[in-house]
Amino acid sequence: MLGRGREELVGLPLGSRHKDGAEVEIPGDESGPRVAEMRVRPLQWAGDPASTLVTLRDVTAHRDTVHELQLTASQLGTLARTDPETNVLNRTGLDERLVVDAARARQTGSGYAAIYLHIGCYADADGVMNPEILRRVAELLKARLMDGDLVGRVGQDAFLVLLHDIRTAEAMRVGERLR
Repeated sequence: MLGRGREELVGLPLGSRHKDGAEVEIPGDESGPRVAEMRVRPLQWAGDPASTLVTLRDVTAHRDTVHELQLTASQLGTLARTDPETNVLNRTGLDERLVVDAARARQTGSGYAAIYLHIGCYADADGVMNPEILRRVAELLKARLMDGDLVGRVGQDAFLVLLHDIRTAEAMRVGERLR
């Protein structure tokens, strides 16, 4: 049980240190520690407190599964908001950020700018963009921005750059530099 023999668990002072329903870590075997849900019940004899019954239920596998599901959900959220070819925000990610960032700019009175960049001149004769060119453009855009500024892909050959805490004149200079 929990990677330990019953005799190793009996007598551990767990009940006095933890609340009923708490998760406790029990040193395990070579596979590592185990996590147990602990139930604490006072026992009475003839109406007087006699002892405490502590039961442990191994929840290690359940906890690991929950952690894996949380990671998977987080990864799916990232995938849903990221353009797979360029690794920058996609339209969904940009839409979410625009709502939040525009509200923050209104509340704080800080400047906010969006720059639309169309790079269609790099398409082949059929109008198809080379994925390597798209990746390189996205990398160059990200490298030229300040922390907190964002790049997103809004079309086959178009990007949107979101600039935070910026005045109009500075946003114009950034736009010229990105061109």
